[in-house]
Amino acid sequence: AGVVAVVWILVVVIPFLNRKHLTKLPYDFCQAGLIFSLLITPLLFTGCTYYPWSTLGGIGWFQVVTLFNPLTYAAEGLRHAMLPPIAGHPIETLPMGWVLVVLCGSLVVILGAGLRLFRHRVVS
Repeated sequence: AGVVAVVWILVVVIPFLNRKHLTKLPYDFCQAGLIFSLLITPLLFTGCTYYPWSTLGGIGWFQVVTLFNPLTYAAEGLRHAMLPPIAGHPIETLPMGWVLVVLCGSLVVILGAGLRLFRHRVVS
């Protein structure tokens, strides 16, 4: 069951890794460092990649902020699928139903935006 869950989460997450190619916003490549520091860094730190979402209980406002980042759901889904229970207790993660709903919904939104932008650039 764990392998199936990892594969399912990765199938849903992998398109997010290439979303920059779907939307491909024009920018000067000399400013790539600026884009990294202004976009990627906040996404990583609010994406629960370095810590489980459940550990943010003492910082309620930040816990809510992280829920708006699809990376949170990808990290929590992979954490749930890949980490075995410790001493018989499973790792606390977001409910997998919500993880899959949000990841699939985000995929539909990003794919739709990418296709619309692609069609706009090809037709014009």
